[in-house]
Amino acid sequence: MGDERTLKTYLKYLEDAGIILTVSKSGRGLRELEKPEKIYLNNPNLSHAIAGHAPAEKGNIRETFFINMTHTLHKVTAHEQGDFFLDGKYAFEIGGNNKGTAQIREVKNAFLAVDNIEIGVGNRIPLWLFGFLY
Repeated sequence: MGDERTLKTYLKYLEDAGIILTVSKSGRGLRELEKPEKIYLNNPNLSHAIAGHAPAEKGNIRETFFINMTHTLHKVTAHEQGDFFLDGKYAFEIGGNNKGTAQIREVKNAFLAVDNIEIGVGNRIPLWLFGFLY
C-alpha cells in the first residue's frame, strides 16, 4: 500500500462493501477521505468468525453492536468524553453492567448503553434495546 491516501481508499472500498463501519470526528467519514477515528467490523458476528477459537474482545463487540444498530437511522460521530455522538445531540458511552458515569458526568444529554442489564434506570439504557432500531 503506498501511502495514506491509498489506505483511506481501501478503507472506503471496505465500507462501501459493507464489511466495515468507520466513525470520524466530523461525521463526513471516508467519503471525504478523512482519517477515521474508529474502525469497526460491520457486524459483531464477523468478530466471532475472525477470532476463531480465541475469545472476541467484549468491549469491541458491544461498540460494534451499538454502531451497527444506530448508524442507519442516525449520524454517528466520535465523542471526546464518550464513545459515540448521535445526531450531534446525544453522547453515548458503551460498557458492561459495572460501567460508571464518571466519563460522561459533565456531558449534556449523555447516556450509558449497558450490557448485561434488563431494565434501564436514569441515563442507563440496556444495550440490547438498541437491537430494536435495526
